[in-house]
Amino acid sequence: MERWIRSCRNELLDRMLIDNEAHLPHARASTNVTGHTRTRWHGKGSVTRRERVGLMVAGWAGPVGWRYLGLMPSMNRQVGTLADSERLGPGAHVCCVIGSTAQFEAWTAACLAEGAERGQKLFRFAPWAALDGLPVDASVTVADPHVAFLDEGPVDAAAMYAMFRRQDRAARREGYRGLRLVADMDWLLACPPSRAELVRFEVLLDQVVTELDATVVCAYRREHFDTVMIAEMVAVHPLTAGQVTSEPGLRVFNVSPAVWEVTGEVDHFNAEPFGRAIAAAADGTSSLRLRTAGLRFVAVAGIQALARVARSRPDLHLTIEDANVTLRHCWTLLDLDRQLPGVRWQPDPASPLPPGDVRAPAAPRVDVP
Repeated sequence: MERWIRSCRNELLDRMLIDNEAHLPHARASTNVTGHTRTRWHGKGSVTRRERVGLMVAGWAGPVGWRYLGLMPSMNRQVGTLADSERLGPGAHVCCVIGSTAQFEAWTAACLAEGAERGQKLFRFAPWAALDGLPVDASVTVADPHVAFLDEGPVDAAAMYAMFRRQDRAARREGYRGLRLVADMDWLLACPPSRAELVRFEVLLDQVVTELDATVVCAYRREHFDTVMIAEMVAVHPLTAGQVTSEPGLRVFNVSPAVWEVTGEVDHFNAEPFGRAIAAAADGTSSLRLRTAGLRFVAVAGIQALARVARSRPDLHLTIEDANVTLRHCWTLLDLDRQLPGVRWQPDPASPLPPGDVRAPAAPRVDVP
């Protein structure tokens, strides 16, 4: 709720939240409002397009914001906050925030032991200097990707994921049921990627994890990655472990080839990371589907971020599924349906909805494996 209030203050033309159109003329009549809100005089008697969008978006969030409590099912993926490693199944992709090295090593040992019980082939990635000190036995393959797969060059997502696919095929030929990897992301520090490059790397990795039914943990140390960077990494992982000091408020994750799900809230503060994640998901494909039934709130900044992705890729066929009716109305009021014909909606907003059906997202469910 606090994020939503701050976003509204930043975006809704610096005016007070208005209950409805009947309230608008009274709000306009005052140019000095005490407290945190104020109004501006526009000298118009009707509701403008931009004001109407503000009214609709402000009324969408509902009384309760999104919360990540426990695990929630989404297709065949685990989504939410992880209490321990023993819940990880095939297709799990975790952003683990490392506070204590000793705690992380204990958590990793339990994670790899569970992978061995599930019949997965085990891997650990770490910086070259740390490999010899890793507390693992011969059943775990250790490597520094910067040296082993990238020839000490910059991050190359295509090369890394080709390696993942080769290792998966080899593991299954050897009788394993897939891969389980715990990666200390400090290996990136030898040739640090930009934020956009790292987001693209993680987003595309999530698609590979879904494709291969692998189990992958990406561990970020708070002393080496700043709070903003870690928050953005959390946003592009369906699962989180460890203490996240800055909750991003949304998740973007893959459910099948070229199909992605967005959950949570997109506001003024996370709209830019949201746009980067969607742009990364659209990379290399001409067709993208976004499932938004779990998207509880979208501020104007989030709509603009989505529009920027569509404008930057005129060849992209973007389908938005199960959007709240308010988002669809805002898109129309901003004239984006005419400007961006490559964006489609399912169900089609032109089709009549049953009486009382506003396509509101269902309440989150708790999944305890």
